[in-house]
Amino acid sequence: MPSASASMATRIGGNGALPTPTSTIGPIGEKRYRAVSNSEDALARIPGNYRITRLLRADRFHIPVRQAPRYQTACVLLGGDAAHVHSPLGARGMNLGIEDAASFARRFVDGTLAGYTSERHPVGQRWITLSERILSLAQSDNGIMQGVRNAAFSVVGHLPLLQRPLLERVAGLKE
Repeated sequence: MPSASASMATRIGGNGALPTPTSTIGPIGEKRYRAVSNSEDALARIPGNYRITRLLRADRFHIPVRQAPRYQTACVLLGGDAAHVHSPLGARGMNLGIEDAASFARRFVDGTLAGYTSERHPVGQRWITLSERILSLAQSDNGIMQGVRNAAFSVVGHLPLLQRPLLERVAGLKE
């Protein structure tokens, strides 16, 4: 099976040869750009005549989606990425970890650590579910779903009345 770089060079460059190490990535006959993508056919999706002339790095990655069944066992308490890992879509990963730490600190001072898992686990689960839904929508190949997604982004982008509740939820100000 060809590597992502060989596949991309064949599809875009045409001859199957890997890009030369002395040039850059960019449109033919115009200003050159560096591009980063997580799909092999990223340049094929952009209107215009593009080719790869220099591949700086090719790699694949997988974002694990996991949640610990319990955030506390005996004297060990988990928070942040140790407790829940999800796609960065939804922009809540770091803030959830900070919220876990704040909850731990408050519960430690109050002497109520026993309720830590029951408080934080559902919050982590909600954001894992939401980030997976956002990722699924963002990566959808279904033309109807792409149209709905693009229309929704356009509407939200033009209506501050809709932007505020979305930003408050992403920022963690409202669940």
